[in-house]
Amino acid sequence: MQRIFISELLAPDELREFSKSYGLELIRFSVADTLDRLGPAIQEVDYDCPLTVHGPFLDLNPATWDSAARRVTTLRFHQAWCAARALGAEKLVLHTGFMPRANVIEGWAPRAADFFGEFMANHGDLPVALENVLDPFWEPIFEVWRRVRHPDFGLCLDVGHAHCYSLQAATAWAEGLLPALTHVHLHDNHGPRPLDAVADEHLALGEGTLPLKPLMAILGQRSDLTYAIECASTDAVLRSIEALREFGR
Repeated sequence: MQRIFISELLAPDELREFSKSYGLELIRFSVADTLDRLGPAIQEVDYDCPLTVHGPFLDLNPATWDSAARRVTTLRFHQAWCAARALGAEKLVLHTGFMPRANVIEGWAPRAADFFGEFMANHGDLPVALENVLDPFWEPIFEVWRRVRHPDFGLCLDVGHAHCYSLQAATAWAEGLLPALTHVHLHDNHGPRPLDAVADEHLALGEGTLPLKPLMAILGQRSDLTYAIECASTDAVLRSIEALREFGR
């Protein structure tokens, strides 16, 4: 079975139980308040298991035109990198920051690649995986990876985000990004929803409309991927683990 991480969306006692058999993906370092008290926050992590770190994303924009906004984005990503290094994390997940209707696709990939190329030049020796959130298309993210071409820089496909925030099928995302993938976030939902509805439901695998069988067939072509289950209840995590076992993960 490939390495599976459980997202830090559960209560600490539940996470500790899962940490006996699985890795954990820490989301606490995605929050600005935690990054503002970085040293003590690092000391508070006491899990004895493999870790990945989910970096910050709110209000940050790697492809910004604004030099001050770029400095803040760099600072927050640097702080998450420091936490990941201090904790011996296997990977750091960062985010594209793309905002539909606010960002323009044209020219976005070169600007983002310039940011991440510079970031990786100053932050080596720790694998970084760039994750899709609200991104409507997979091609610009793949172009960022193609341009950066750093050995520690790869992509993280969040299949739930692709399913509910993009009009491209999650299978198309998996096929397109497959050569660049190093990490996958797993959760289910019911696909695109009205803007006033909660689309990112973080359901157990199989409880939504994600095309799980063809999706896992595509991802199964890569034996070196790691997976993080992003569900908010122990029951949903257990059901997702069972679904993965059915596909040999």
